[in-house]
Amino acid sequence: MKFANILVIFCFAISSVIFSFYYEGLWAETGYIKQIGKQGPGLIVKNGGNILFLSKFGELYEITPTGAVTTRGQASGIVNVVAPPAYLEFGSNNNYVVYVSAQAQNQQNKFVIHKVETSSVVTENIDNASMGLVGYADKTNSKVYAFFGTLSGTIYKSVYNVSGATPIKVAAESAMRTVDSPIKIPPILTPDKSKLYVMTSNGNFYETNANTFSTPTLKISISGEFVVPMAMDEAGFVYALSANGILYKIDPSGSEVHVKYLNSASSCGPLIDGEGFIYLFGDNGKVVVLNNNL
Repeated sequence: MKFANILVIFCFAISSVIFSFYYEGLWAETGYIKQIGKQGPGLIVKNGGNILFLSKFGELYEITPTGAVTTRGQASGIVNVVAPPAYLEFGSNNNYVVYVSAQAQNQQNKFVIHKVETSSVVTENIDNASMGLVGYADKTNSKVYAFFGTLSGTIYKSVYNVSGATPIKVAAESAMRTVDSPIKIPPILTPDKSKLYVMTSNGNFYETNANTFSTPTLKISISGEFVVPMAMDEAGFVYALSANGILYKIDPSGSEVHVKYLNSASSCGPLIDGEGFIYLFGDNGKVVVLNNNL
């Protein structure tokens, strides 16, 4: 019997890679190699085995386990997506890929909500480049919730009703808040979706109520530059890796402990596995594994 262990790591450098797919079932002897020929930030594996691939230009492709490729539409005006999208499922024929762009200052940046089955796309202008989002599907009320920050220091909460043929923005729940510095990494949402944590590029760690979206509260300031995604463990501690290789374990109440094992780390964020072990990936190829006591 074969077993597959999969580690999913956020690597922003991945957008410079032209994707090829190699597919082989766990038990099947046949496989295929599929050349897409596009650059892009990440893959999504759907239930049933189909793969969604988003290019940096907003092109969405779906690849079946037999190797067939279907084009699922493209958002207009998108020329640079660097962070993996989120895939939000509402059921049969009503599923969405959502993402943000990170384009030059003379190009309009956007939040994009892209319906997979019909290839329909709705976009929302945002004030600057964004390096990733966190989102979830409210299946009871048929709403998409997305949270993201921009290089202007703006935190967005964007809510869309997806009960109809086209997503419609829920203005009463959507909002914007500002913090002191650029935001270069995605925020983190607690499992109960009640709190949102935001880290600025210069190490200011904020908390806000994800429901009321109140003014963010500065909980702690730490040193370093933060350009790779954070991670949260089952106990609610947040782990942030600075570009100079220092790992911070942050108690959202306002304290932290830290260790330095890497010389530099500006490509991949920390990863926490099902046993609570923390994996760090250095720019020089070094891998460090720690327990939750660091």
